[in-house]
Amino acid sequence: MNIIQLLSQQHRILLIAVMTLSIAAAGLSISVIAFIDEYLIPNAGDATFVLYAQFSALILLLFILGTASHIAITTLGHKLVYQMRRTLIKRILDTNVEHLESLGTARLLASLNSDTASITSAFIALPAIIYGLTLSIAGFFYLAWLSLPLFQIIFGWLALTVFIGWLLLKRTHTEVMHAREAEDALYQDYQAILEGRKELRLNRARAQRFYDEEFSRDAGKNRDHDIRADIYNGVNDNWVNAMILGSIGLVFLLTYGAAWAPADDAVTFAL
Repeated sequence: MNIIQLLSQQHRILLIAVMTLSIAAAGLSISVIAFIDEYLIPNAGDATFVLYAQFSALILLLFILGTASHIAITTLGHKLVYQMRRTLIKRILDTNVEHLESLGTARLLASLNSDTASITSAFIALPAIIYGLTLSIAGFFYLAWLSLPLFQIIFGWLALTVFIGWLLLKRTHTEVMHAREAEDALYQDYQAILEGRKELRLNRARAQRFYDEEFSRDAGKNRDHDIRADIYNGVNDNWVNAMILGSIGLVFLLTYGAAWAPADDAVTFAL
C-alpha cells in the first residue's frame, strides 16, 4: 500500500482540507497581487481608508488560510508517521525470524528512524509545494493576460531556471541515496559494537582495526555524501534565488528600456 492510498483511506477529509486550503491560499495570493495592481498602484496618492482596510482584510485572510493549512498538514504528517510505525512494528512481529534476519537489524532500525523522519519532513513541505504550483499556474495566466510577449520571455527564463535546478536536484537525490546506503552500514556498525562490546574491550587490536577500517570508512562515506548533497542543494537554492531576482531585472529592462509593455506591468510582473 503506498502513501497516497493510506492517506485516502484513513485521513481523506484531512488530506482534502490540506489541498483545499493550500490552493485557496495560492488563489488569494493572486488576488492580493491583482488588488495591488488594480487599486493600490493607480490610487497610491489618494487611497482611501476603505481601500487599505480591504487590502488588510485580504492579507489577514491569507495569513489565516496559510496557518490553517500548516496546522492541518503537520497533524496529517505526524498521524501518518504514527500509523506507519504501528504498521511496521506489527509486520515485524508477524514476520518469521528467518526473513527478519535476512533483512538485518540495521535496515529495520533505519526504516523505523530515518525513513519515517524523512516522510514527516516531506509532508510538512507539502503545503508549500501545492501553494507554489497553484500560484505559478494562476500567476502565469494572469501575467500572460497582461502582456503575452513579456510573459513569453520570462517563461523561457524561468524554464531555464527550472531545468538547471532539476539537474542539480537529481545530483542531490543521488548523493542522498548514497548517504542512505552508508547510513545503513553505520547502523550495522553500531549493532556490531553494542553486541560485541565485551569482545572488543578484551581484544583492543581488533577493536582498533574495526574502528579504523570499518566504522571510520562507513562514517566517512556518510559524511562525504551528506556534504555533497547539501552542497548541491545549496547551489540549487542560490541558483533559483539569483535567477528569480534576475528575472525581475529583466522585466524592468524590457519594459522601461525596450518598451515591450507598459511600465505599470513591470511592477505587477515583479510582484
